Amino acid sequence: MLDIPTPLKQSPLMEGYRAAEDGLQCVIYQAFHVCMSKPQRLAVKRADLTALALEKRDLLGPCPYAWDLQMPEPPAEVATIYPDSPGEAEARFLARYWELVG
Repeated sequence: MLDIPTPLKQSPLMEGYRAAEDGLQCVIYQAFHVCMSKPQRLAVKRADLTALALEKRDLLGPCPYAWDLQMPEPPAEVATIYPDSPGEAEARFLARYWELVG
């Protein structure tokens, strides 16, 4: 499966994809013995939508149409996202990788 942006996944044309994604998520939860309560699932969903709102605000710029999503406003204390160039991202990733695995 691919990581499809939430606004696209909400399209009626993506109903089959959403069903497959939900099924896969259940399999993953079972494989790793993860059991989340409804409040926990809602908290994860809210965090995901907050991250999406931050990415929309800081990375996408003005959008010519409204997104049909109930996104929370990003908290004021959250810093602005400044993207790295591909080379910078690779260097930072590898530095952290080697820091963790030695």
